[in-house]
Amino acid sequence: MASTFTKMISGRTAGLLLASLGAGAAATGYLMSDSATISAEARKKLYPPSADFPDLRKHNNCMASALTPAIYATLRDRTTPNNWTLDQCIQTGVDNPGHPFIKTVGMVAGDEESYEVFAEIFDPVIKDRHNGYDPRTMKHPTDLEASKLTSGIFDEKYVLSSRVRTGRSIRGLSLPPACSRAERREVERVVVQALAGLKGDLSGCYYSLTDMTEQEQQRLIDDHFLFDKPVSPLLTCAFMARDWPDARGIWHNNDKTFLIWVNEEDHTRVISMEKGGNMKRVFERFCKGLKQVEHLIQERGWEFMWNERLGYVLTCPSNLGTGLRAGVHVRLPKLSQDPRFGKILDNLRLQKRGTGGVDTAAVGDTFDISNNDRLGKSEVELVQMVVDGVNYLIECEKRLEKGQDIKIPSPIAQFRK
Repeated sequence: MASTFTKMISGRTAGLLLASLGAGAAATGYLMSDSATISAEARKKLYPPSADFPDLRKHNNCMASALTPAIYATLRDRTTPNNWTLDQCIQTGVDNPGHPFIKTVGMVAGDEESYEVFAEIFDPVIKDRHNGYDPRTMKHPTDLEASKLTSGIFDEKYVLSSRVRTGRSIRGLSLPPACSRAERREVERVVVQALAGLKGDLSGCYYSLTDMTEQEQQRLIDDHFLFDKPVSPLLTCAFMARDWPDARGIWHNNDKTFLIWVNEEDHTRVISMEKGGNMKRVFERFCKGLKQVEHLIQERGWEFMWNERLGYVLTCPSNLGTGLRAGVHVRLPKLSQDPRFGKILDNLRLQKRGTGGVDTAAVGDTFDISNNDRLGKSEVELVQMVVDGVNYLIECEKRLEKGQDIKIPSPIAQFRK
């Protein structure tokens, strides 16, 4: 018996023959009705991968730099066990050629298996984004012992607030770009039930977006506690705004110093924050909270996505490893005007953003300064880099205030080979 694909080819040939004989609309109708019975996957295979290869000539992201016609041809027709495809992985990078403030990754994972099924493209992207980290040959260290951090208190004349965040994904459920409504609701159920077990200074409540008034949502957003509906094309083109606000919400402790976002860019975003410059206390709370949350998740028969090569597995390759971003809002009126500022940040492996987040430019002399790296160093090492680096920036600011010169520090290596 002829296969569906054979029938499709035969039908298409017959349709083209009718058209060549002048059958016109009749031929077109024949072809369309015949093709309607064919699966989308079979129709795609009518065309070679070269016909589907995206036009990336004007693109500047990690995916566009790594994707070749040969890699695309190898991966185009593969799917993960959850039916996630290469084209879905790269769509955000195809739709968004670049970003005004940062070089983006240009792709996302739909599930934990994406990093293996599409390793031929994810591996070079990871190596590019993470300064040479090779996910095939290197292992990622994890260390949540906050007692190892030294000199973690900043001069509050300069540092206005301190924050440490990361993400965690629930193994066995699709990541936000690919999850169904049912999976998203399951993430919410698992996480909220676990968080109810937090005690002491970490105890708090969960607030579902579907139950909040618009005024309540906006107040939390304005206070930098709550994420807003994704409007950035980097997120919407990665399919993360579907069904908004179904199964999204925020949990926070009573002091609003330990927060967990549910079903934004990742299954969870875990945040420790407070006003002022006590990064040591912020990091201690961060480590304590993460350990308790993981324990509570495991008690309920679940676990986080993790492996020794990639560390904690998250939606965007940029957040693999620790997923950690330790940042401060810091005033640097003189240093920010110095032409060496950018090079100093690069050598300290720090990045600057506007205080409104990733999509914002700095306003005035206040910047959000954080670690540039996520993978290849442990949590303690990355926070220590931020502490040491921000203290160096403050020292430079103080020297410039006195009319003294400053030096560009020697470059810091991202990881030990």
